[in-house]
Amino acid sequence: MSPTSYQTAPPRIKTGFRPFRTVAGGPCCWRPLTMWCESYGRFGMLSTGWPEKSASDVTGWISAAVSALLGFIGLLRFLTLSMSHMPDYSAATPTDDASGPLSETALTLEELVYQARRNEAIARKLFDIEIDMLRATSLSGFVDRLTERVRDRFDLTEVWLVLTDIEDNQRIEAMLAEQGALSERLLFSTVDFLRLTDNPDQPRLVNNMDEMQPLVPVHLRRRVGSLALLPLELDGRLSGALVLGSGQADRYCPGMEAFFLAQLGIKTSAGLTSIWAREQLRHLATRDPLTGLPNRRELETTLDQELGRVNRYGQPMALLFIDLDDFKAVNDRWGHDAGDACLRHVAICLRELLRRDDRLFRFAGDEFIVLLPGQRHDDGDRIARRMQDALARQPLRLPEDDVVVRFSFGVSTIEPGTALTPDELIRKADRRLYQMKTSS
Repeated sequence: MSPTSYQTAPPRIKTGFRPFRTVAGGPCCWRPLTMWCESYGRFGMLSTGWPEKSASDVTGWISAAVSALLGFIGLLRFLTLSMSHMPDYSAATPTDDASGPLSETALTLEELVYQARRNEAIARKLFDIEIDMLRATSLSGFVDRLTERVRDRFDLTEVWLVLTDIEDNQRIEAMLAEQGALSERLLFSTVDFLRLTDNPDQPRLVNNMDEMQPLVPVHLRRRVGSLALLPLELDGRLSGALVLGSGQADRYCPGMEAFFLAQLGIKTSAGLTSIWAREQLRHLATRDPLTGLPNRRELETTLDQELGRVNRYGQPMALLFIDLDDFKAVNDRWGHDAGDACLRHVAICLRELLRRDDRLFRFAGDEFIVLLPGQRHDDGDRIARRMQDALARQPLRLPEDDVVVRFSFGVSTIEPGTALTPDELIRKADRRLYQMKTSS
């Protein structure tokens, strides 16, 4: 054996790992193993009768095996350290704002794993929000779920809608108010909105709040340090923005990557367009075209819900059955146009006197029904007489004359634990209405 043969590096074996000498640290680690392999190759194998193998072959095999083992151990150590130092991905936000735009330089494996897990966490949250939007059965339910879920899942100060004052948005706002929506909303001039936002077609990130103060509700202006405006489209037309407000000034900064924000804006626009189309169809089926009030079909659905709420929450409910006095005389004297104007006048006056939770319906002809949750018989009687006084003070003004509109009413109530059907409750009020009509 040559005196320097033990210093000769083994042949490289294509294993996918570096040769043992490089991994182990150099010739100082390589020398004893090489000497042993030389001796075993010359004497050990021959003494056992195995086919003779060169020392360099045996050395190469062992080098490859040890290199693979050390590489596998190193990979396990790296993964263990990566998992132990991995951040909390549940706090990821849909803005890519934790690190801003990705660097153009090469990322380490740990950074790539972090980005992948972070993006997966954001995508899961957006998917959950989309499912909640799809489950909404009303416009108010859609908007309330959307703003609440986005705020809570991404730890925001507040989320609200800014709607431009186009006709569709005015109708949307009216329906949201009628349905008792709880979300924050601003109805804003279309011209001013386009001026402030530069007619955006992509999310706009703002941390200079001075220029955006008009788009922030007054009670939130001291609390919001930065915001993201996600443009919303309704039937292909810019109709406003979903605004995400954060108390952190560096949460939304110009130039940050906004891919997930754009996704949220698109999903919200699609969901809003869909629910609004459904609401318009339902509105045609459940609204009286003359007064705009819910009709008898809607009354049946609402009354079932309210009766269930009476027993669930232990709150009484009063029902007013209203019938206009001498309505036929109005039609006969001034014509049917005057009669229609009279019905619209009554609907407007009564609606202005009701609380947010009260509901007014056009039952049939000149008959109206009012649902008063939480009210008993005496309360219903007092509210009905207040309505009579209000109509007496606000006559219907026709070109020919002023018409004072009067009505008779009946009150029925249901207490928790009482078994009454919707028809029975209505008939009970109708009988009392008839008693008032005949006694006057």
